Amino acid sequence: MATRRALANGFWIASGAIVIVFILVAALGAIDPTEAVGVTAVVLLLAVLWLAHEWGQLWRDERSGSGRDALGASAGPSRRRTR
Repeated sequence: MATRRALANGFWIASGAIVIVFILVAALGAIDPTEAVGVTAVVLLLAVLWLAHEWGQLWRDERSGSGRDALGASAGPSRRRTR
């Protein structure tokens, strides 16, 4: 089970990295997205899948309450820093 989760996490990390690198390279002008239609379509598909995955993860975290705890939003007075 842990290996499957690690592989899935690796896939999502790689997908996000590919999307970000493509945007950076396109912004620098090294790739023209209108000329590389196939690559642009694959990166667009990866971007949609990656965003859908992250949105679903945020939705699950919000419903389970773990998202608030991870961000420290529900920290009590004992965990807050005072000046």
